[in-house]
Amino acid sequence: YMGSTQVLAKLRAERAQPRTDVWIGAGGVIPFMVAKKEGLLEPYQSPEFRFGETLGNIQTRDREWYWVGAYVLALGWAYNTKKLKDEEVPTDVEALTTSQWKGQVEMANPEASGTAALFILSTLDRYRRSGQGEDAGWKLLEKFAANVKRFPESGGAPAQDAAKGDILVGVSFDQQANLLKVKGEPVEFKLPKQAVVLVDPVALVKGAPNPEGARKFIDFLLSQKGQSLLQLDAYMSMRSDVPPPKVSRYTIDDYIKASTTVDFEWAAENFDRVVRRFRDLTR
Repeated sequence: YMGSTQVLAKLRAERAQPRTDVWIGAGGVIPFMVAKKEGLLEPYQSPEFRFGETLGNIQTRDREWYWVGAYVLALGWAYNTKKLKDEEVPTDVEALTTSQWKGQVEMANPEASGTAALFILSTLDRYRRSGQGEDAGWKLLEKFAANVKRFPESGGAPAQDAAKGDILVGVSFDQQANLLKVKGEPVEFKLPKQAVVLVDPVALVKGAPNPEGARKFIDFLLSQKGQSLLQLDAYMSMRSDVPPPKVSRYTIDDYIKASTTVDFEWAAENFDRVVRRFRDLTR
């Protein structure tokens, strides 16, 4: 397992002689959009993918089939249920910038984690599109970063540390928190206002050593059987014949209703710039 930012770096390094057949998720669509732009992916239209381009505000696939959604992810907060009541958990990032959350918040390092990169990019995009401007978004992120206890390399670490009680709230995808719930850990996931809901894609790598096997694997992953196996690991399927994870407090319909618009094209174009600037901000 590698964070999506790390996978992107690996594919760039192996461009001349790829060693990877299939890339599955780990941080949402933005790294896949960057990879498509850089010519690292090959289009594949699986017969098992039976959706349009969108579900509400959720983009489900690339228009040219360079990637398709393997499952749905929601970005929000993982929190410790022994230390916080649900109504005490903030409903937006602005609330997490106040002094009471100093040292009680955790987010992964955006240079390694697509989860964290998506968080900062979607926050900036929201401020940019609201008319407040990107600079106002950076001021917010600077205040938020000052409250963050640490920036681990793994996108799943904030949910794990929230479950341990080392922090109160971690920036997390729903699956990362729900998988801990399956194991009996005292953690819950909460959707914030203006929730970022997106697919985690699967894609065929350009120049894959075993392209035929890769296509068969993608077909299986998107099938009812493959999606049912993913559901056991707390992933949310788009398929109507696969129920939501038993531990999830939300359904796919909840996610569709809660999802906000994100300009993923802007996010992909500004991915490297934003990640570098956030790195400099936190040094």
